[in-house]
Amino acid sequence: MRASSTPCTLSASGGLAPSEIVASASNQYAAMPSMHVGWALWAGAALVLYAKRPHIRFLGIAYLVLTLLVVVVTANHYVLDAVGAAIAFTLAIGFVAVTARDEPGLRLASASRAPTRRATT
Repeated sequence: MRASSTPCTLSASGGLAPSEIVASASNQYAAMPSMHVGWALWAGAALVLYAKRPHIRFLGIAYLVLTLLVVVVTANHYVLDAVGAAIAFTLAIGFVAVTARDEPGLRLASASRAPTRRATT
């Protein structure tokens, strides 16, 4: 079978499918965890923790929800990829919490406040 010169072809069902060249050059199952969702989770959490205005905090939540919706609806990721991103995010926060205990001047905040750095003398 001769490889197509176009990056995508229409499948028999009328949907868009990757050509043989694209499929052979990429791993269709290597999207775990979804860093689209991971980034949106990190950025959303930063907005929720740091923003003073409620509507900006809402934008942080909306960004995460809309990113999750878009990557699942467009079939870039499965929902399980988003769960993997949330697990990776949680593990990263735990790692930072454990390793930052020894750093002088760094005080980790609770979920209701942003981290602050105390002045060291």
